[in-house]
Amino acid sequence: MITYCEELSEGESQPVFTPISAKRKPSVPTYGEQTDNGSEFALEFERATAKLGIGRYFSRVKTPKDNPEIERFHETLEYEWLYNFNLSLDPEGLNPRLTEWLIEYNFNRPHQSLAYLSPVEYIEKELAKIRSPVLPMWSASTRA
Repeated sequence: MITYCEELSEGESQPVFTPISAKRKPSVPTYGEQTDNGSEFALEFERATAKLGIGRYFSRVKTPKDNPEIERFHETLEYEWLYNFNLSLDPEGLNPRLTEWLIEYNFNRPHQSLAYLSPVEYIEKELAKIRSPVLPMWSASTRA
């Protein structure tokens, strides 16, 4: 599951953490999320993950190599979405466009590194291998 924080409008006091899966629920359950050690909205994020029964794991301080996939995702987000005329100071216009891009990126867009599957398709395919009712069979005998 990927979560995001909606930017606050003027006069709002609490950020809102919304799971992307609330928009389109994947068949993969979420048991934990790895985050950096940033303190911005930490209490609200902790409450949201606790409410959903999701464990939270932290990267080591000043160690981006602990989570290279997310660091690469941030680069993709910056160059493919933010610099593509989506920079806005209006949260009401920004949040829906970002949500739609994130859904497209995770549920529909093929990724070369995932054999041209979307991240959700790749995870579902890998979980199907684990959950497969039929395991590979090998001969129990070592005699020729």
